[in-house]
Amino acid sequence: GIGAQKSRQLRIPGEELSGVTDQLTFLSKIRQHENIRLGKRVAVIGGGLSAIDAARTAKRLVGNDGKVTMLYRRTKAEMPAGLDEITALLDEGVELLELIAPVSIQSSNNGKLSIKCIKMQLKGSDESGRRKPVPVNGSEFNLEFDNIITAIGQDVELDFLSEKILSVDNKTNETQFPNIFAGGDAIRGADPLINAMSDGRKAAQNIIQKSIEREQITFKKAASKLSPLEFQKKLAYREVGISSPEIELDKRISFDLVHPVLDEDAAVKEAQRCLFCDDVCNICVAVRPTSA
Repeated sequence: GIGAQKSRQLRIPGEELSGVTDQLTFLSKIRQHENIRLGKRVAVIGGGLSAIDAARTAKRLVGNDGKVTMLYRRTKAEMPAGLDEITALLDEGVELLELIAPVSIQSSNNGKLSIKCIKMQLKGSDESGRRKPVPVNGSEFNLEFDNIITAIGQDVELDFLSEKILSVDNKTNETQFPNIFAGGDAIRGADPLINAMSDGRKAAQNIIQKSIEREQITFKKAASKLSPLEFQKKLAYREVGISSPEIELDKRISFDLVHPVLDEDAAVKEAQRCLFCDDVCNICVAVRPTSA
């Protein structure tokens, strides 16, 4: 489960200039507590979750008197990030410029970076089913920043394999290497977390089955924690959880948790709302029928 750990390139002139970095490199440096100087005007190119992570992180570095601008070639409605993430992004003061795509990047005489942009319009749909962005002829303009962070997606890097190819059995998730299984972004590309969890479950089940066949382990099915009547009770009424606590917007200039850790009483109450999905894994159909 190596993930999609390689940032995609913009493939435009000037991407290699000093002051232009990808989101994974940027976020990795933050995690390693490196001293990063972004200046006061930062651009983030992209509209996915990692782009939002980079933008919200950059906003904490530039401070209240700095400005972070996100450039996205579609509109907010087409952004692959979740609505809660987009709302937090805007609430924290990040500017979102929609229907804009970068054409090239140049160094200015004043040490800044200038992005030549072009306006876009949405027509038809692409292979993902989303509306397709098309350049508007003659709409080019320039924007100036101190630093630029690119975040337009991620790819799988198989540099640890000599043949650079990973073949996976669709039924078992076993690779071309015996007893080695793979899943998640490593075989799907950038994809929702729930699919990676499904791949992990499938691989685990097949690993267990192989071990049983080889008489390496014995397997005993665990007893259900709830009786059928108790399951009916679980489905009969809804237990509303607590509202997730958040720190005030004016305090989000540091790396304190936006959602603080629950205290012991709140954590116990939340745990008591357990749906026991390990007993009946399709219980989500009853909980969220519109999303199942």
